Amino acid sequence: MGPQSVTLHSSADSSYDSEVRFNIDARCQACESPTLPTLFIPFYDADRCKMKVTAKSIAVHGKRAFAEVIFVWLSGTPFDRFRSELDHIRRLAEPVGVPVRMLDFAPFKVRHHVSGRVVQQLLKLLMGYVVRTDHYVIFDGKNHIIRELAPDAFVSSCNQARVAGEFRFDTLAPNPWHGAWMYASAETLGVRSELMAHPDLLVPMSITPYVMNAATVRAMHAWGHITFHGRSRAPSAEVIARLLETEGGPSFEYWDSLVDATSYLIPKLNPYPPEGSSEFTLYTMFAYFGDDLGDDSCWRTKHTIEPFVQWSASFWKDTSDDDIREMARSYVQDPASHPDWLVMGFQSRWRKEVNFGWGTLKADLYTIFRRSGILVSSGQSADSLYADLQNC
Repeated sequence: MGPQSVTLHSSADSSYDSEVRFNIDARCQACESPTLPTLFIPFYDADRCKMKVTAKSIAVHGKRAFAEVIFVWLSGTPFDRFRSELDHIRRLAEPVGVPVRMLDFAPFKVRHHVSGRVVQQLLKLLMGYVVRTDHYVIFDGKNHIIRELAPDAFVSSCNQARVAGEFRFDTLAPNPWHGAWMYASAETLGVRSELMAHPDLLVPMSITPYVMNAATVRAMHAWGHITFHGRSRAPSAEVIARLLETEGGPSFEYWDSLVDATSYLIPKLNPYPPEGSSEFTLYTMFAYFGDDLGDDSCWRTKHTIEPFVQWSASFWKDTSDDDIREMARSYVQDPASHPDWLVMGFQSRWRKEVNFGWGTLKADLYTIFRRSGILVSSGQSADSLYADLQNC
C-alpha cells in the first residue's frame, strides 16, 4: 500500500488545532495488542535516600504498569560500600509483584573513562538491546510515583510508546538546554531541515519519565553503525543473551563489546549544550524522523504523542520560590487539578536555591506523600521524609 498522510499526535486535545502530518505507509497503521514495559532506573551515591521513596512508590502504585523493574547502581563507588542500603531499596520495591533486579554497574563506569552523566546516557540507549519487553520506561531517583499507574500509563492501547508532548517545538527551541540538545540531535541525524519544517511539532523535554520503544532504539543504533562506522556493528546473539547475567554481577566483557558496537554515540552525548545531544533528544529525533533516513520501517507509528501533557511535577534548582510553593499547595488542596502528574521529584541540591518558610513546604510535601501511601515506613515523620527527599 502506498504512503498516506496521517497525524502523528493524539487528537485528544481539541485545543491543538495545528496538525503535524507525515507520510506514513498504510502498512504501519495496524493496532497491536498492548504490552507492559520494563522500568529502568539508573542511580548513584547521592540518590540513595530518595531512592527509598521511589522504590516504595513503585511497590504501591506500579503493580499494573510494569513487567519488570531494573535498578542499576551506576556509581564509581563500590557496590559493597552501600550493599545493605541498596538491598533495602530492592526489598522496598519487591511488593510490586514483578521481577525486581538490582545490578551493580560500578565496574562499568570505572572501565569506561567518560563522565558519569555520559555513562548514564549511554546505558539508557543500550537498554534497547537488553530488555525483554517492547518498551522501557526510564526513571531517575527523583521520580516518586504519587498516584496509581494504569496499564496504559506509558504504552497506548495499540502498543505505542507514549510521548509527553509538553511543548511545541518553536516554543522549546529557544531553551538553552532542551532546545539546544534538540538542534544538536537533529544535526547528528541529518534531519535539521525536517525539524525546522515542523515548528508546531509537539516535543517532550529531555527529562524523566521517558518511554523508549526498544526496536526503535536498535534501529537508531543500526543507522549509527552504518553512518559513522561504514558497516553494521550490531552485537551478536551471544552478547545480547549474556548482558544481564547476574550470577556474580553482569558480564562486563559482553557489555564492553556492546559499548564498542555503539561507540559512535559517545562523542555525540554531552550534558552541556550546545556541544552535544542528550540521549532523549537523539531518540526523539530518530523516532520522529528516522523513517526519512532511508529505513523502510514504521518508527513513527511505534509512538503516540500526548498533547501538552506534563507527567512530572519537578522542583528544579531554578524553579522560583513562588512556583515551588504553588505546585505543592495546589496539589494538596486539589490533586484532581493536576490529572497528568504521575510523579513528583526534586533535583539534586534544589533546597539550597530557595528561601521561604520551609515549615509550610515540608508539611505540604508530607501531606502529599502520606496521602499517596508512599511513606517509607508507617511511622515516618515529616522531618524523616524531608531528609529522604534530599541527597544523602
